[in-house]
Amino acid sequence: MNFKVAPYTPGDEGKILELFRLVYNREMTGDYWRWRFAGNPAGSRMIELCWDGSTLAGHYAVSPVKMVINGREYLTALSMTTMTHPDYRKKGIFTTLARSLYRRLENEGVVMIWGFPNNNSYHGFMTKLNWFPLARIPKLAINRFQKGQLLPGRSRPEIIDVDRIDHRFDELWHQVDKSGVNMVVRDSRYLQWRYLDNPVNNYKIFAWQGFTSIAGYVILKTYRDISGEDGEIVDLMAINNEINFKLISHAVNYFFKQEVDRITIWLNARTMLYRAAVELGFEPTDELTHLGAMVNGTQISQKDVNDYTRWFVTMGDSDIY
Repeated sequence: MNFKVAPYTPGDEGKILELFRLVYNREMTGDYWRWRFAGNPAGSRMIELCWDGSTLAGHYAVSPVKMVINGREYLTALSMTTMTHPDYRKKGIFTTLARSLYRRLENEGVVMIWGFPNNNSYHGFMTKLNWFPLARIPKLAINRFQKGQLLPGRSRPEIIDVDRIDHRFDELWHQVDKSGVNMVVRDSRYLQWRYLDNPVNNYKIFAWQGFTSIAGYVILKTYRDISGEDGEIVDLMAINNEINFKLISHAVNYFFKQEVDRITIWLNARTMLYRAAVELGFEPTDELTHLGAMVNGTQISQKDVNDYTRWFVTMGDSDIY
């Protein structure tokens, strides 16, 4: 077989959506594809394809993400959709695509590839693509049937519903202390695209209203499957941990009133906020998510990013939530 490895070109999305349907036995809508891969304000269409004639044999896509690393802003990429046509498996196509894409992205200034590989792909990323493990992120949860009551405290007039993302979120981003933290740039353009423009999921946003601008926000989503209904605390950010904690408490009470079965959140286990959430009633579950990365090029070193205690990661950093 004479495979051709090439970047995405306009018009390839038809074959990509067909391959997705074949591999995963479900649909990816054109609206979702355009939102995720063409509408991203950080960049678009970081996709490598493997062709056997007119047959799309393999696909690997990453999504550009601006991150603050050691106090400086860099362009990184979130590893995303990997697909191999059933007739072409066990031929090393994914590894070939990834290496080709990473080389191209290095020339485009992408300093790191990172993501949340599942159990099936984790070994390949670590052993064949020079990734290194950062953490297994535990999902924390409060079960409504165990907790059974609202958290104490009056309703807070400082916490408001938000239906638009505007300059107030940019002001918040500039106020947040980012020293010594590796985190996704959460400015208004990113938040608008990631949450309000999302064509698949609906999110609820609350903000802590300060004197002249907002001092924090929390973003929520409800997820239903055959096991029940989860209230997910997808993202949060504030100028201090006290406001973060109050926003989490507000989210818990909001979800209890919605009568979800349980409430879930990701938090770094080495932080004060994690310990505060445990005191609130959250407990670690056995649902663990791998976080890993690889340094691409020489602009940063592995020691800049290999300490997970310096990472601020929420569910919203993943493409799953």
